[in-house]
Amino acid sequence: SLSSQLSNAFFFDHLMATLLLGVVATHSAASSLVSVPVAVSVNWSAFLAQHDPVWALGTVPTVVCSNVSVYTPYPGHCGGPGDKSAADDLITRSARGGYVHNDGSHEVEGHESQVSESAESLNSENCGPAVGSLSCTEPTNIEACLDEYAKQCDKNLQCHSFGISKVWHSDTIAQFYGTSNRSVAVNNSDWALYIRNDDAPKRRICINTTIGGPWTTWEDGPFFGSGLVGGLFRFNATSNRTLRLDIGRSDVWDRRSKRTRGFTGSGLFDKPRLPIGHLEITLPDAVSTMASGEFRTHLVNGTVTAIMRWPSGATMSILAFAPYNTPSALVLTIESTIPTKVIFVPEVSRSTRHEAPRGYQPNPPAVRRNMSGISVWEQALCAGDPACGTYAVALESDCSSGSCVFWMSVGNDAPAGTSATSAVSVVKVLRASGLTAIMTRHSESWLELWPASFLSVAQAPGVAKLTTAVEGFYWNQIYKLNSAVRPNGPALDLMGPWFQPSGWLYYWFDLNIQLQYWPLYTANRLDLAQTLADYLGRNIAQLTSNAGDYTNSSGPVMGIGGACPYDVDCPIGLVGSGMPMLGDGMWTVHNLWMHAVRQPNDTMLRDLVYPLMDAHTQVYLDAAFIGADGKYHLPPTSSPEYPNQERGTTPTTT
Repeated sequence: SLSSQLSNAFFFDHLMATLLLGVVATHSAASSLVSVPVAVSVNWSAFLAQHDPVWALGTVPTVVCSNVSVYTPYPGHCGGPGDKSAADDLITRSARGGYVHNDGSHEVEGHESQVSESAESLNSENCGPAVGSLSCTEPTNIEACLDEYAKQCDKNLQCHSFGISKVWHSDTIAQFYGTSNRSVAVNNSDWALYIRNDDAPKRRICINTTIGGPWTTWEDGPFFGSGLVGGLFRFNATSNRTLRLDIGRSDVWDRRSKRTRGFTGSGLFDKPRLPIGHLEITLPDAVSTMASGEFRTHLVNGTVTAIMRWPSGATMSILAFAPYNTPSALVLTIESTIPTKVIFVPEVSRSTRHEAPRGYQPNPPAVRRNMSGISVWEQALCAGDPACGTYAVALESDCSSGSCVFWMSVGNDAPAGTSATSAVSVVKVLRASGLTAIMTRHSESWLELWPASFLSVAQAPGVAKLTTAVEGFYWNQIYKLNSAVRPNGPALDLMGPWFQPSGWLYYWFDLNIQLQYWPLYTANRLDLAQTLADYLGRNIAQLTSNAGDYTNSSGPVMGIGGACPYDVDCPIGLVGSGMPMLGDGMWTVHNLWMHAVRQPNDTMLRDLVYPLMDAHTQVYLDAAFIGADGKYHLPPTSSPEYPNQERGTTPTTT
């Protein structure tokens, strides 16, 4: 799932940064997107399909426990001295609790256990001959299964310890695996010992059979995007027969100023990101009675599909995607055994920041009209001031024999007032092209995105899998980035094309945007990273204005004051007055430096990075003073999270 606004997904930020900065495409300054060798013989459909996120539907999640038995050899594992005590320890643990198998797709309660002390006391050895494993199924209990394994382990001089497999097989409940390597037995991504769920029946393997059920929160839903517009599915919390598809576009902002209506003087209300609206899809039957089904994100071509089934025999199938070659468009297809209704609901066009200033006026309601037979919702900006322009949604459908294709476009020509015309033009082009041609071009374009970022993580010895859980995590993040940002598009802010009501309606330069862009530099996606360079490069005059009263006799002074709207209008503030944040601009310039040193030439360094670096350095030079020790010092400045803290004090929170 999207799980969080990109800015707040710190686990994603830090893990991706750690993984990518050290591993992925860490090339020399002479490397670039076009010059780095890429994987050309990968079957990307098969390679990525094993990591497609799946949302199961229809069954309430339950814990099912099964007895286990049957020994089968499993070659290719590490070896070491025999260890009957490890088997005894595992059996003892099983008598006082249960074993919960975790397949990596659902977090279960409890804590992972280490190998017993007696096992740890043995000397570990390098990988040796195969030790074998147990595939335990009905009907023998776990104690008998483990006892059989202990006997086999005793017979094999290489057997050291064993654990429960995290790898599921179609004809087994779980596997046990012996090894001489303690770190492999406990910690590697394919095999681990799990002692969990004390309430489970004794001497049994217990598994969570489903992780499904309808979700109503946006954090849990499948999503897709073109890098400009995007969609996210969730079920309607107030209706038992409604699925909704939230629609967003990442460059739709309000544009209020002193010269327009509705100006408040507060940037997060004058120039915030704005909501668009959502589709409401009436289901054939109640969500609560759904028998089975699933939603699936297809990483390889950036699509989301769904199948839903009811006991009555009613079914509904869905395909949704944002055509990569038509970035303002979305396409939704629905096949249903019962006629369905799809409506567009425009959101109230207003800032969703908390604590609105007195007198704040939302934008007027969207105006619905018909243009060339196509439904259009046109939304005015700036409390209805025509000088600010509009954004608009156009929607049309083609239906026959229980199947419908919905063509949709989100137009944004602001400050011009032509957004409705632009959106209608896109819908006309979509309908004229046809679903097959659009889907073919879209899939081909997505297929071209993957090879540049190819990554392979070393496998545990003897485990012949195509990829690992770490790789799966990596490819899902690359999917997210491919969906969130595109070449020549807007820079990636805290939401990307998936707007949800939030207080974080800006570009946040005090950590977020820096971390969001880190993966792109080492994942060989400088074409996407260029959006940040372009964002700053086309706003040089505003960066200079942000510096305010900071001066430099030898050249320009520039700054970025923490959180900024689409035009980077965010003064940095003076030391001693309010919240001076001097470092955000320089930190962002460091991102551009990471980008530039991976270019095949020094053009970006010379024309953009060094001038920005020099101009942001001048802020420090102007603010610095010579102390009694004869050294330069900076006065206290501010952290956006802990403003106005005295130097040396510990920030507190409530």
